[in-house]
Amino acid sequence: MLKINYQNIRIFITSLILLINFSPSLVAADSNHTQIGRYLTQYNKPLPEQKNLLLQTVQVHFPSDIKTIGQAIEYLLKPSGYTLVPMDKASPEVKKMFTFSLPIVDRNFGPMTLQDALKTLVGDSFIVKTDRLNRQISFHLRNSDDN
Repeated sequence: MLKINYQNIRIFITSLILLINFSPSLVAADSNHTQIGRYLTQYNKPLPEQKNLLLQTVQVHFPSDIKTIGQAIEYLLKPSGYTLVPMDKASPEVKKMFTFSLPIVDRNFGPMTLQDALKTLVGDSFIVKTDRLNRQISFHLRNSDDN
């Protein structure tokens, strides 16, 4: 008569289950992910904010030496990869808006996208225009027809 050792079978099955569940080499690899650790994977595609720099998240506390909207925009754009269009190309309304005092409520804000931060600083009267080729930002007075 054949004697079955159930204890050894239980250990074997438990070991096999653990091996299958926790072995990275046995898990089917997704072509959009790279294994960077035993339990970690990295997405292989650029993030949306890496493709469109205006989608990067910013959180800002403007230093006390930033007094105007124009200074705040320059400070905000400095680490973003964008610059302002030269002021000699700006309309008189934009030049005037840049001299306005930075409201106390706007001294700290975020987290929000860079695009939303720029819209917050200039207000609803202006449209943010982007030159993605040259990575430049400009502002234009909103027409009454614009929504």
